[in-house]
Amino acid sequence: MLFRGSCCVPVASVVFGLLLIALGVWGYWGGDWGLWEPLGFSPPEKLSGTALIPAYVGAALVVLGLLAFKETLLKHAMHGASMVGLLGLVAALGRILMTGSIKGVGGASLLTMTLLCAVFVALCIYSFLQARRRRRAASVVSSNTAS
Repeated sequence: MLFRGSCCVPVASVVFGLLLIALGVWGYWGGDWGLWEPLGFSPPEKLSGTALIPAYVGAALVVLGLLAFKETLLKHAMHGASMVGLLGLVAALGRILMTGSIKGVGGASLLTMTLLCAVFVALCIYSFLQARRRRRAASVVSSNTAS
């Protein structure tokens, strides 16, 4: 199984958060560092703070993922992380649908954020379903042993 234990989803939250932070840094400072030219992107006339939105979403995922390592905060932190991931997905996908095109650094960043958030939310849903199945199986076993 991909996410059998409860420790793996917080790790996924931290990893996806770090990927989103890297995406935000690439989107904002990548032109200064020469990271856009190999991909054929030219620097915009003016840098926008909105290029850092993936980094903000990623920072929230990292914080929630780190909080989830404490067993008493696991459930709340991971539900919060899945909500942040869902909001990131809806925001990025909504922007893509509103503009109708994916061009340049902004479009590449939006598309990458959409994909990262979609995979993260799917992993969270899978983990929540597995946790529910484990609880249900444990309650069946405990009711059978009580009889």
